[in-house]
Amino acid sequence: MTKSKTKAYADKKNRTHSSELKVGDKVLIDVKRGSILADKKLTRYSDENYKITAKKGSMVTASNDWHSITRNSAFIKKASFQGAGENCDPEYELVTYGSKLIDYPVPQISQQPVRTPQIPQAEESIASSRPRRVIRPPARYGYFVQNPAS
Repeated sequence: MTKSKTKAYADKKNRTHSSELKVGDKVLIDVKRGSILADKKLTRYSDENYKITAKKGSMVTASNDWHSITRNSAFIKKASFQGAGENCDPEYELVTYGSKLIDYPVPQISQQPVRTPQIPQAEESIASSRPRRVIRPPARYGYFVQNPAS
């Protein structure tokens, strides 16, 4: 009883959760964390798409056509793209760019004339509509003018 409560408390504090990765899922590999290749200019996940071939505990083995890699499930992210023909949005088409799939918007040809937006012009600027403050030296220096207008 006490051990299960302690374990539940520790798991809650460490924000642990079970991995939802399954064999056959398409995933992206994290190259940013814990890698010599880590660079600010690179994206966090690799461009290549991998497919999970084996899973043992938190260790996941994923492979593509030419490469196999084994990593902890924390370094793997389930890919959110859909394959060709799977409930794809008709406004987008899947385009292969190198080894990755990209949702590319299909250009729509419009028959309506193009209207340019009209920008409203300010009738008077803000600076001229507000009174300017009177600038004078501080009274502690002894500069005191009775009537500045005369």
